[in-house]
Amino acid sequence: MSNLFTDNGSLDAKGRRFNEYAADLTQLLSDISGNIDQIAAGELKGTAVDSLRQSYEEIRAGIENHIKRIDSLGTVVSQTAQGRSNLDSEVSAAARGTAV
Repeated sequence: MSNLFTDNGSLDAKGRRFNEYAADLTQLLSDISGNIDQIAAGELKGTAVDSLRQSYEEIRAGIENHIKRIDSLGTVVSQTAQGRSNLDSEVSAAARGTAV
């Protein structure tokens, strides 16, 4: 039994994609931090690196908050798909007159 808008498998796949997107963004933040460390170890020193690192730290907190929201959304979407699937099974069983 599927919903008019999407089936449970499709909904679960969308949830997993949100989780994967959040993981990719987390890796990107890590890569950026590593690049800043490499720049600091290279020729660019002092105020320029400090300014770059400060700018990164200021935006990182906001980005991490969005990553958490994206990841949570993915989890909720996947859980919704599972809940709908369970409900579909119960409704089908009730229609057949059997227990789940």
